[in-house]
Amino acid sequence: MKILGRLALVAVMGAVIQAANAQVTFNVVAAYYTLDAAGPFNFNVNTNSSAGTIDFLPTAPAFKVGDSTSFGSGVATIIYNVTSDVAMNGIDLTLQGDVQQWGEVNWTETAEVGNTNLGSVSGSWKGSSWSGGTDGAFTQTAHLSFNQPVFSFKVKKTFDIDIAANRPPSESVANVSLVEQNMTPVPEPSIMIGLGAGIAALLAKRRKK
Repeated sequence: MKILGRLALVAVMGAVIQAANAQVTFNVVAAYYTLDAAGPFNFNVNTNSSAGTIDFLPTAPAFKVGDSTSFGSGVATIIYNVTSDVAMNGIDLTLQGDVQQWGEVNWTETAEVGNTNLGSVSGSWKGSSWSGGTDGAFTQTAHLSFNQPVFSFKVKKTFDIDIAANRPPSESVANVSLVEQNMTPVPEPSIMIGLGAGIAALLAKRRKK
C-alpha cells in the first residue's frame, strides 16, 4: 500500500510538472467580425505560450449591436491552429459579454485534426425578453473534451449576436467583449480518480503511524 500510494503521488506530481512546463504555439488563421453590412473588423489577439492561453478582444467598433449603436446583428469568425509539446485532451472557453431584453449571443466551437473531428460544443445567452433569459453582464464557460489526445489541432469558432426584430437605437443589447481559450491539459477523470485513491491511501497510512 505504501508503494502504491507513493507511486500515485509521484504520478500526480509528474502530471502537474508536465502541464506547468507545456509550451503551446498559436497560429491565427482568421479573427474578425462583421456588423450588419459593415466590416470586417479584426480582433486584437493576445497569446501566452507558457500559460497555454489565447484571448480575442474586439477593436473599435465594439462587437455589439443594439443600444445606441447603428447595428442590429453581427457575426464573428475565429480560426487558429494549436501545437503543443504536451498532449491535449480538451480546451476551455470563457466568454464575456452583455445582453438586454431581445439581445442574444449564440456560439459554436469545433476542434479538428485534418478531416477528423475531435468534438464540438455550443451555447447561447439571451436577454429577459426571451423565455428563461436574463438581462445583464455575463461570463459563460464551457469545456470541449477531445475524443483522443492530440499534440496539434485546429479550432473554429463562430458567434452570432442580434436583437431579433428590433432596430437600433434600441434598449435591446447583445455584446461580446472577450473570448478566452485555455489550452491547459485536462487529465482524464478515470486517471484522476485512481491517483486520488492512491494519495488518500498514502495519507491514511501515515495518519495511522
